[in-house]
Amino acid sequence: MFDGFGNLYVFDRFQERVTSFSPQLELLETRSVPQRFRPRRALTLGPGNGVLVAASAYTEDLIGYPLHLLSDAFELVRSFGLTDADDQVVRPDMISLQLRNVAKAGVNLVWAAPYNEYSVQQWDVSTGARRLTIERTPDWFPSWYAAEGLSLGKPPQPIFRGIRQDHQGLLWTLVGVASEDWRSGIHTRDDGELELTARDAYRDTIIEIIDPSTFELLVSERLDEDITGFTNDGLMISNVGSNANPSVELLRAELHR
Repeated sequence: MFDGFGNLYVFDRFQERVTSFSPQLELLETRSVPQRFRPRRALTLGPGNGVLVAASAYTEDLIGYPLHLLSDAFELVRSFGLTDADDQVVRPDMISLQLRNVAKAGVNLVWAAPYNEYSVQQWDVSTGARRLTIERTPDWFPSWYAAEGLSLGKPPQPIFRGIRQDHQGLLWTLVGVASEDWRSGIHTRDDGELELTARDAYRDTIIEIIDPSTFELLVSERLDEDITGFTNDGLMISNVGSNANPSVELLRAELHR
């Protein structure tokens, strides 16, 4: 995550801390994040407006809430993001339901989308109120409620990978789906354990563009790439390596109409 001054913030969800670096990658500081967070995604909302963190929380009063507004000093302001279908009781095998992709949607507004279904919500961070929900039910994205591991007998589950709002106010979404030859991305080791060795062979990506003012689907394209998200300036991050040898490519997509 970058702030408005070019500083880089790296969240460590296992050590529950955030480390900041200058634009020259000089270490600035490391501090703990509050309330036993396990951050997965974060974005700055501008100087004085704080930071939005998408994270699992493990305190009695916050468990189940997926979104957390922190001050510029990383102090908790409010937690929110539960929808009508959410259950605040979190089971270990359903922790994936707490995960959210996030993106800016305007002043005090953000988009958030769970990993396990095609449902994009717009939230007002100043109140914690939900403003809008965009839902799709394509055949290639059945919702799921417990994450599954690698298997040669079953293709990978679809996973919502990224959202962004462009300068026209259009919403871009990324969904990872099983490729036609998804088994070729898995290797069986000598000990019998499965290993993901070719991410781009394991998954394809469906990219869609939606007009949130009308809910109209403008574009739906399937790409032979394992795209895992957007950068701050709208580039797409494509996984071309393996778990042992991670490597990415940056891709640019533009809408012409």
